[in-house]
Amino acid sequence: MFKLPFTTPYPFSELLNVSSTQAKQDLFVLAMFEGKTKGTFLELGAGKPIINSNCQLLERYFDWSGVSMDILPLIGWEEQRKRSQYIIADATEYDYSVFGNYFDYLQIDIDDPIGQTKILQLLEDKEFGVVTLEHDVYVKTAEHFAWKNFARKYFVSRGYVILADNVCVNVGDNKTNCFEDWYVNPKVIRQEVISAYKNLTLDYRLKYGEDVLFAQNTIQ
Repeated sequence: MFKLPFTTPYPFSELLNVSSTQAKQDLFVLAMFEGKTKGTFLELGAGKPIINSNCQLLERYFDWSGVSMDILPLIGWEEQRKRSQYIIADATEYDYSVFGNYFDYLQIDIDDPIGQTKILQLLEDKEFGVVTLEHDVYVKTAEHFAWKNFARKYFVSRGYVILADNVCVNVGDNKTNCFEDWYVNPKVIRQEVISAYKNLTLDYRLKYGEDVLFAQNTIQ
């Protein structure tokens, strides 16, 4: 029996309400880092500053900061995401050597399986605590499966643990789309936390999106 050794100053219901992610990636990141404040992120394929953002809650409630990149100019970043540096660029061609070698959290979500493979090659000298990457294998193309497999070999060979394989979301009509894998770095995330989540038998929604993520819950 393991209880996460941290509390959050915000009620879980409040965090759940302000999270606009597809599968509560932000709450998963917080759980892995045990409520860490002032963390760092590299958000590739940032999208809109608030809607479906994996980092806005981290930034607003826990003082995280980082780099948010998208190929399109998007309105609202300066006003709504003051702690992130918004860069308009092609993430598959960017020179990441201008950044430090470590971020707590990496998001890769650019809807281009071939391009995402290039991104990992460009990030070879970087290390991360938690990684969420979109593979969209529900599309069922060879390129999407190849990207998922490439990413798994890439991260596992570097010592990362895949903690959520094929995270799915309900898209209506009793249909789910499995679209992401989530990795953690055991050099950064405590083994007790990894083991607790790895051994959960709850379905993905409860495992990664409900209050089981936080300290008031005991994990069997």
